[in-house]
Amino acid sequence: MPEARLDQGTSFLDRNIGRLAGGPLPSWPYRIAIAIALTLAFFGLRIAFGPFLGHVVGFSLLIPAVLLSGLAGGFAASLLTIALCIFGMSFLMGHGAALGIPNNPFPPSALSFALIGTVCGAVGASLRHSLRRLHLAHGQLYAVMTEHRTVARELRAIIDQASAGIVRADLAGVVLEANARFAEMVGRPLDQIVGHNVIEFTHPGDLDGLRYDINTAARMERTSWQLEQRYVRPDGGIIRALVDVRALQDNDGQSYAVLAIILDITATREAEDALSETRHSFRTIADSVPVMLWLTDNSNNGRFVNRAYLEFTGTSLDEVTPDDWQSYLHPEDFDRTRSIFMAGMASGEPFTMLARYRRHDGQWRWLRSMHQPRYDRDGNRIGLIGTAFDITETHEAAARIQESEARFRTIADSAPAVIWMVDAQGNTEFGNRRFRRVFGGMPPHRLLSTLRSMTHPEDLPSFDQTLADATREERRFSFLGRICHPTYGERWIRTEAAPRYDISGTLVGFTGVSVDATESQRAERDLKRINELLEERVSAALAEKAKAEADLVRSHRLEAVGRLTGGVAHDFNNLLTVIMGGLEIIRKTEDPARRQKMVEAALAAARRGERLTGQLLAFSRRQTLRPSSTDINALIKEGEPLLHQAVGDGMTLTFKLKSGPAPVLVDSAKFEAALINLLVNARDASPADGRISVETADYSVPALADPELPLGTPAPAPKSTKPAIHPSDLLPGRYIRVTVADNGSGMTEDVQRRVFEPFFTTKGVGHGTGLGLSQVYGFTRQSGGSISIQSEPDKGTRINLFLPWLDPRLAPTPDADLSDEVIVHPQPDQDASAEPPKNERLLLVEDDHDVAALAAAVLSGEGLQVERVPNAAEALKRLDNETFDILLSDILMPGGMSGIELANRVSEVWPNMRVVLSSGFPGEAEALRNTPWAFLPKPYTPSQLRAVLKPRRA
Repeated sequence: MPEARLDQGTSFLDRNIGRLAGGPLPSWPYRIAIAIALTLAFFGLRIAFGPFLGHVVGFSLLIPAVLLSGLAGGFAASLLTIALCIFGMSFLMGHGAALGIPNNPFPPSALSFALIGTVCGAVGASLRHSLRRLHLAHGQLYAVMTEHRTVARELRAIIDQASAGIVRADLAGVVLEANARFAEMVGRPLDQIVGHNVIEFTHPGDLDGLRYDINTAARMERTSWQLEQRYVRPDGGIIRALVDVRALQDNDGQSYAVLAIILDITATREAEDALSETRHSFRTIADSVPVMLWLTDNSNNGRFVNRAYLEFTGTSLDEVTPDDWQSYLHPEDFDRTRSIFMAGMASGEPFTMLARYRRHDGQWRWLRSMHQPRYDRDGNRIGLIGTAFDITETHEAAARIQESEARFRTIADSAPAVIWMVDAQGNTEFGNRRFRRVFGGMPPHRLLSTLRSMTHPEDLPSFDQTLADATREERRFSFLGRICHPTYGERWIRTEAAPRYDISGTLVGFTGVSVDATESQRAERDLKRINELLEERVSAALAEKAKAEADLVRSHRLEAVGRLTGGVAHDFNNLLTVIMGGLEIIRKTEDPARRQKMVEAALAAARRGERLTGQLLAFSRRQTLRPSSTDINALIKEGEPLLHQAVGDGMTLTFKLKSGPAPVLVDSAKFEAALINLLVNARDASPADGRISVETADYSVPALADPELPLGTPAPAPKSTKPAIHPSDLLPGRYIRVTVADNGSGMTEDVQRRVFEPFFTTKGVGHGTGLGLSQVYGFTRQSGGSISIQSEPDKGTRINLFLPWLDPRLAPTPDADLSDEVIVHPQPDQDASAEPPKNERLLLVEDDHDVAALAAAVLSGEGLQVERVPNAAEALKRLDNETFDILLSDILMPGGMSGIELANRVSEVWPNMRVVLSSGFPGEAEALRNTPWAFLPKPYTPSQLRAVLKPRRA
């Protein structure tokens, strides 16, 4: 242990006495030397002062020598000094004459000197011992203070370098000391922290807890605790910290301050929040997907299952076990599926299983499950990710398709005709049994080439041209020609073929039927012209329809177009079956009653086709509307009996109409038809004692905050607290909302997305055409409004029609021009009592031979002189050379000039000539709105044709 210095801050005498007495006790030789030296020194002083002392012995001068000997060498040295002093004085007394010291016998004062010297030596020795102990204590204290300063410097360095904030504060919360890390955390310099209360930079939300902790520490209710605290930086940033607090106590156990260790956990908490949000998002997404999803570890223990999994099994999350999926397996699929699963687990590769599983309701469902290994960030396999899709309907559909294909092959093999399919290159893909018999064995590789090689030389150019045109234009084709068969000789073959397209609208080949027409050619030679005309018309109609289908597929490429085409083809085939069958019976029968019955059936089928066309035009928003100012409430009240009849007796139909009028500009007849369609749908979707309501209300669509918001995005909610129920493409403005609500089975989201598609229906076969809601949709959009659906399975359906509100002050007069949103064209007067003009010349411009023949026959029977031309160019030539009173022209015609252009030319050159235009496309009427020409829509009857040509009224 280092010895401390005692001479700091003391006098010269103190410092030297300290040096003399502060050291360790010297050895005996050193003690003797001290005694001799001090004795000699003081004897020298005695001799030096001898002349001044006279006869005085002077023992008192030697007392300091004894005291100093005790201080320097201890009690033994002082005794030795006493002995030496007495001996020396005795010597001086006997021989001191030469030194001026009187010769006296040994004085009695020597005994007093010995006693006093002994006491002074003892005092000096004791003083030396005390000084020595003081010196050692001071050295120890100095060493402790030095070590304390070193430790304090090291501790300060550790505190300043610590990664955590450290704060010492009193029991009022005032900071007494803080390190640099804490200052960095709270974003303040130390001089703005020390001496300030921690409340100044504590988050307001944590102040109550902080005050409570300080108070409990002051009351000594606890000495250490841990809490999570937030601090506010000057820039507004929030620091989240984990604080470990310990109370500092004095020797009496009283708390006088607290020491806090603050660890910045902001990044940790943000990471935990992000992880929690990620997990929540993952679960939300996983629970939202309509497929089962699960995660397992390497032991096949379930780590996660989504809602679809639990809904399928009918269990809760706690009931899920590693192998519970095996308990749902169909017994017939158990061994096979388990073998696939074990092999897939062992391989470590993705694998797929297809099996039947029992759903919670007891139904067996086909599930396709896909298993994908999952790995950690180091690439170690940690389990599986599994998904399962319910493909029951798909599997059953595939089975039905296979069954349908089998039935098709059976029917095709039983058919008395050659049925074949080729690809786009003419390679044979299918041939029925008669095909194989006619062409010998298996189908030839290139059917069309084989047919061409058998075709009669006179018919070969026609065959080549027909095939080339059909391939180039991707249309249906029909060919009647002779082939030279090596076995059957020369035969007449009638071939009908239609193009086939893939889902993207690309031509993939043709499907055809070839029939031996030799006998029919011989038997019906006298009807050849009629048959050729019919075949031409059928072929042209089929080609036009095929081209329209191809254009729709190529332009839209939507599955809905396929359903639309199939629905139209299905319904029109039904109608054509009635018409063609009836005409065939008319041709063969001589019974007038039966002929009349067949004529009526054919006319009824034609009218059904007209209605079907009207429904399709309603969906496409091209139907003819006659809008007028209408009070929806009054219209509904007026039609209540009819509406009750549409719903039926067993259901409850209620009306909740807004107070006051509900003015709109609509075609009232079309609105009533749309409302009845909605009520019938609601009735069919509701139970026998269901409840249906019809509601009307005012509805406003606010202007969008962002005018660039694209259509299709969810509509923003109005300023009111009610959520928006209108579609996003509804323009801002005021509307009348008409709602039909029921408590029926409701709709799924998939059904809601497709419910307005033509021919889409969820009803059974024979219980709906699928055009009702599409007609309502087209009517509403054509009337300037829109439509929305609110529905959930088993919770009923609300269908909302939004029709633009009409200010009664701005209601159009009967003669006023209507909005462009409504298609209106002049209607022929149906007064059949008026007779058409007699003996006038009429120029009929019609490219359709059959329509022209019908119109010419009707008009000729009425006394008109009719001249027929097929196009506008021929009409102009006849007009230049002849005089006519009336022009009746189709609008859409070949040759480059339309009927409207022809009418304009006639009005300029022959202004007194009456003009009547006709078209099967009502959209053409829009162009005739502001013209003086009459318009006759197709299809029309002879009575309508006669009515439109009646004389003008004065």
